Amino acid sequence: MFTANCTQQRKQLRNIKAVSILGDVDDLATALFCILYDREKQHNSRSEALRKAQVKLRNLTGDELSGRYKRQLEDYFEQQKGEQQAELIKNVGLRLDLLCRETLPFVSPHYWAGFVSQGLA
Repeated sequence: MFTANCTQQRKQLRNIKAVSILGDVDDLATALFCILYDREKQHNSRSEALRKAQVKLRNLTGDELSGRYKRQLEDYFEQQKGEQQAELIKNVGLRLDLLCRETLPFVSPHYWAGFVSQGLA
């Protein structure tokens, strides 16, 4: 399993101050969750945005991942070259290709259940 230390996404989530990460969360799922949460947060409360982002991540198909988010995720991880090794970037690309072929690549709670809302909505 790919487990990179992508501190950028984790810092971004910590700066939201209402969403916490419990345990070890997959880095690709974290980056994608940040995208989904940011979009939902524009029109919903924190807790509702969190719930909707989790549902979207859980129900996201490989085709949707490929068509809507793959390029954005590749660009994000490509920008991490200064902080990460070239091998990490290569592994992200390979893993992303594999996830795009799966029917529901993020259906497991491992990918989405670690994000929780703290405090009032």
